[in-house]
Amino acid sequence: MKTICPLFFKKAFPVLILLFVLASDLMAQLPQYYNYNTNGTNNSFPLGIAAGKNAQWLLLAGDLSQPTPAPAGNITKFWFRVGDTYPINNVTYTTFEIKLGQAAITVLPTGSYYSPMTTVFSRPSYLINATGGTWVEITLDTPFPYNPAQALIVEMGHCLGTPATGFPMCTTTLTGNRRNWSVGTCPFVYSSVSTSTLNCGVTIAPPVTCNFTWGTQTSGVTNLLQAVWAPTSSICWAAGAAATVRKTTDGGTTWTNANPNPGVITGDVYNIWALDANNALLTTSPGATFIYRTTNGGTNWTQVFTQTGGFIDAIVMSSATLGYAYG
Repeated sequence: MKTICPLFFKKAFPVLILLFVLASDLMAQLPQYYNYNTNGTNNSFPLGIAAGKNAQWLLLAGDLSQPTPAPAGNITKFWFRVGDTYPINNVTYTTFEIKLGQAAITVLPTGSYYSPMTTVFSRPSYLINATGGTWVEITLDTPFPYNPAQALIVEMGHCLGTPATGFPMCTTTLTGNRRNWSVGTCPFVYSSVSTSTLNCGVTIAPPVTCNFTWGTQTSGVTNLLQAVWAPTSSICWAAGAAATVRKTTDGGTTWTNANPNPGVITGDVYNIWALDANNALLTTSPGATFIYRTTNGGTNWTQVFTQTGGFIDAIVMSSATLGYAYG
């Protein structure tokens, strides 16, 4: 026994530590920014209503202040807290949607929903399974630009919850019109307003900063260039007056003649489209309307369409063989 017991504790002790760490991680899973991490007042709207329900909540500027004030950026995830004693046990919600809006307001309107709202998450069918006292994390389909100087309006609704029951929504009672809800299921019709807001949070990604600059490129010709198409960041075709076609394959550092054997293309080129460095189509209208194609980078062009009269303004291909020309 003296040799077995120490061996047992050496193996069991790390396991106990691992279990403790895992449990701690689960308990510590919080939104990046939130208003209240408390049970508050439990409410059934909207996810506790089996027949379907819709609700809007108002979060004033500065409400998302835990653990620090939420900054400007793009909301990529939305979180809400589940009631301590009202878990959401494998409930399937049909036509489940989340909408967000922002405005310089301090109360929700009376007698109607706030609008306009942007749909940021939508599912024909959505399953939620969450134990009491935890947070539900939802990754948005569309990131929402957040301005911390304005109020955030959150809308959530569904048309049917199977088997929705209880009071799973944690809310906090405040002052003013902070929540409104529907009289019933889809289509949602405004019912009433109250002073409670949802205990919720968000994940915010920094705003995207584009630091691109424009630089002058030398095409090598003085003819008027009227059309350009870049299938990649390094390949670009340009075309214009007097059957001029130019091409670059190094992002514009150098441009080459993409119509070195003139005579096939006549007139001014008004539009060009390219699949890659070899395949391109262009349009001219010197009296009749023409479409020309190259498959060898512009070395040779072949007339593939003509029409008396008319004027083609644009050509766009969805593949090497399927496309549209209009004018």
